[in-house]
Amino acid sequence: MHKKSLAEAIFLFNRIETLLRQRGGQGESFSDLVKSFNAYLDKEAEIKAAKRRADSMGYKFYYDRAEGMYQIKDQYLKDRGIFDDLRTYESCRQQHADYIAYKKGLIGGFYNNLRSIAFERNNLLHQDNYTIKNFPRFKKACYQVIDFLEKGKQPRFGIVNLHHNDSLRNRLTTFAWDTPSFWLRILITVPVVYGLFHYFNVCTDCSETVRYVWIGIVSLFFYSMVFLLLDILRFTFRSEENMQAVVFGAGIIFFGSMFLAHSCSGNKEHISSTAVQDAKACTYYVVNADRLNVRAYASTTAGRVARLLRNTKVCVTQKKGRWAYVKGKGWVYARYLSHPKTAVSKKPSTAVISKKTTKNSTHKHVSKPKKSVEKHRPVVIWHCSAQSKRASGWVEKTGLEAAKKGALHQCEIRRQTEVPCRIVTCYKK
Repeated sequence: MHKKSLAEAIFLFNRIETLLRQRGGQGESFSDLVKSFNAYLDKEAEIKAAKRRADSMGYKFYYDRAEGMYQIKDQYLKDRGIFDDLRTYESCRQQHADYIAYKKGLIGGFYNNLRSIAFERNNLLHQDNYTIKNFPRFKKACYQVIDFLEKGKQPRFGIVNLHHNDSLRNRLTTFAWDTPSFWLRILITVPVVYGLFHYFNVCTDCSETVRYVWIGIVSLFFYSMVFLLLDILRFTFRSEENMQAVVFGAGIIFFGSMFLAHSCSGNKEHISSTAVQDAKACTYYVVNADRLNVRAYASTTAGRVARLLRNTKVCVTQKKGRWAYVKGKGWVYARYLSHPKTAVSKKPSTAVISKKTTKNSTHKHVSKPKKSVEKHRPVVIWHCSAQSKRASGWVEKTGLEAAKKGALHQCEIRRQTEVPCRIVTCYKK
């Protein structure tokens, strides 16, 4: 052990020994102080013998939960002395159960930890170069004992048990469902999984119920894998300090690489969108939101590259889940697009081709469109915008008064408050 850890361990041993003596512990050695709290110490051999006797005859009986008592199995009802064996079996089982309940409540439930602390203290003092395995966990258990002996303070998230089977197999096959720390880790895991779902656009086409069910299932799986991996690392490095450093470094590398990969894929998608997606066939839609953000790629985390106003006609070349690609601009949320009321028709070519057929050859004459001789007066188009609280409208029409009336009408049909609509701007196009 390091000199700092060795000094801290000796301080903890001396502090616990002092507190045990203040609480009435008797004996010269640390082990005697711990044993002095066990009133059943002289009867432990008798209780263990009673347990062995109960186990040897337990195959003849079963516990009836409905009646709340032990019953005799049908095939042993004709045995002589079976009722005497039943009384003996019940007595031995009750004696052992009382002893276990007593030991669990002894000194706030820290009796087994005190025995382990006494064992580590004897080895540390009598063996050269002895090292306490997993010293951070051992130190945490010592401080829990000190807090209870000084202030009567119980640990918030359960007692660190130093006496149970701490093998790797036991850790990998045991889940402490009844401990607060398990549910605390679950509560930490669920937001992490939700963030990963949102960041990588997983299950974007799913309904909200299905999405949350998948998040719950993946959270349990993610929790199991992460904390099983931590247990494997703990037994590999034999030290929580080294394990935490390795896990911290691995976490930074993993999330950094995932972020870079996601950013690179998003940039590539944005760069290739103008070359590939713009060449696809168009489907025209109209924006039905006041302001619609256009993003670099299909994600709410992507940067905004433009903004579309209401009634803007756009050309959609591709749909991806809940997102739609607007030609020449970027990705928008498809729920804010609606089909236009009238179809868009392309203007036919003004060139007219006429064929004149003769006996010897066929000549093609292209007649150019005749230019209009009449001169029309220039048409002035006015753009007017009206606005109210949480409502707006705009119109482009010939004539200032018609444009104003149209803008006010568009604002009034959207108005939901008592604030009237008013003209904000009017200018010539």
